[in-house]
Amino acid sequence: MKILVVNSFFPPRTTGSAHFTLDVVREYVQAGHDVTVLTTSVDDAPDTETLHGAQVIRVPAASVVPGNLAFNYALPFVVRPGVMRRIREVFDQFQPDVVHQNGQFFDLTMLTTWVAWRRRVPRVLTVHTPLVHTNRYLRALISAVDRTAIRLVNAPGAPVVVGVDRFVCELSQRRLRPTRGPVRFIPATLQVDAFGTGDGARVRDELGIGDAPLVLSFGHVIPIRNRVPLIRALPALIREFPRLRVLVVGEVYDDEFQRVADELGVSDHVISVGRIEHREVPDYLAAATLESHDLGIHGLGITTLEVMAAHVPVFAAVRRDVFPGIDLDDWPDLHIVDLPDPESVATGIAELLRSSELRERAVEAQFRFVSTYFRSEAVAAQYLSIFEELTSRVGGR
Repeated sequence: MKILVVNSFFPPRTTGSAHFTLDVVREYVQAGHDVTVLTTSVDDAPDTETLHGAQVIRVPAASVVPGNLAFNYALPFVVRPGVMRRIREVFDQFQPDVVHQNGQFFDLTMLTTWVAWRRRVPRVLTVHTPLVHTNRYLRALISAVDRTAIRLVNAPGAPVVVGVDRFVCELSQRRLRPTRGPVRFIPATLQVDAFGTGDGARVRDELGIGDAPLVLSFGHVIPIRNRVPLIRALPALIREFPRLRVLVVGEVYDDEFQRVADELGVSDHVISVGRIEHREVPDYLAAATLESHDLGIHGLGITTLEVMAAHVPVFAAVRRDVFPGIDLDDWPDLHIVDLPDPESVATGIAELLRSSELRERAVEAQFRFVSTYFRSEAVAAQYLSIFEELTSRVGGR
């Protein structure tokens, strides 16, 4: 089968969907399929290359930062003279049997939707990021755009729409209203065995915290993952663990947690180091007593799953039915709470800090959880099943 994979984000870009795309591409190739990746240009990356047996084509793009509307993220846009002709050339030369698109609101998705529809190539659209916002006015604006323009430009050809968790599935079903059946759930991918042991002592020495309890909060700080629930729980935690430190690792796009720490008088217990090199990640994970950043009831992000795979106990706030068909009650040691109020967060984290035995049990349960459901080969197999279903309907190409 010839599979054209589309994502505006692809390595060396470092987003969750970029790593997901690389993971499934690797598995598609290993399963014997012919794969081409269509993505956007990025500094220090060639316009074309072969990666893990797949051809990667990068079309020219300009990065735009829409400010608070996109939490200050830089988004690549490809709309410029000649891009549409280049996309048509890719379709005509590669002759894909199916197109796997990632990201519902990028112009690269919209352009490939149009070309695929004109050539009657079936599509699978994976929604990784729900279009939501913490500002109620922007939230209303985004919702309106999602229900009208985004729905309209994704509709041609009636794609199969896939969401990575229940929240994404339910939101996509309400807003995109796909006509080829309801939104399907397939989780994000994870290289479960790729997390080696790091040098935690080096990080602790550099930060000057010795053997103090360390709550790592890993990932970019944005309004929907703003660390405020964790900071509000700090005063109660410090009373029991006076040497406790919270280490925030990731680009800070929303500094509300720092203002709250100042207001509560706990800022000397909070360390923020910003973005780190990927090679340093194992060291920071090894330094942690536990990790906590998914406290906004928006699902378990890929970063949290990676922390679980790295054998670091996690504390999170999430719906127990966040992954359809996966009952989190089967893994009680995940230490999940339904609401991120300061008392619940402090109680849950304190339980883990008190008991090394409890942390060990949590680590075992979490690793079993991610190994069962999020391995790349298992996730890719579900997509390949959909591709086979779609291509059999049209009799192949």
